[in-house]
Amino acid sequence: MVMNVSWRATSRHFSTATMNTSTSLLDITDLHFAHTPEAVVFKGWSARLAPGLTVVCGDESSGKTTLLRLLAGELTG
Repeated sequence: MVMNVSWRATSRHFSTATMNTSTSLLDITDLHFAHTPEAVVFKGWSARLAPGLTVVCGDESSGKTTLLRLLAGELTG
C-alpha cells in the first residue's frame, strides 16, 4: 500500500512525501521551501529514508528543524 501525503509550505511551493507501507520507506522528492523569497531553505531536495534510525544533522540554521516540521505537517500554507 502506498500513501501520499501532500502539504503546502508557507512559501507556496508544493511538496510531497510518499510512504510505502510495504517496505516502510519514506521518499521525499523535489522538496521546495522558503520562509521568504530571499530565504530559501530547500530547493529541489530529495531523500529516501530506509527503515531504522535516521539522524538529521547539519550546521546551525541549515534547515533541520524546518525539515522535521514539514514532515510532521506543522508547516502548512
